Amino acid sequence: MDYKISRAFFESIKLSHEPAYKIAWKAGIHPVLLSKWIHRYEKPKLGDPRIAKLGKLLGLKPEECFEEVIEEQR
Repeated sequence: MDYKISRAFFESIKLSHEPAYKIAWKAGIHPVLLSKWIHRYEKPKLGDPRIAKLGKLLGLKPEECFEEVIEEQR
């Protein structure tokens, strides 16, 4: 199975009252890394503790931060 950062995670960042860079700094990660994740230039591993820490700041449980990739059938 392949996993990706969940839509709920991205929506929580987008709908947050704080800018993404401030959320990143609060979680102890560089804002550039968060940007790379948001724009899918880099892919964190399933269960990455940095994603879980960001999720906690956004009010998400660790398991809500990732979702399974479902390949479309043709």
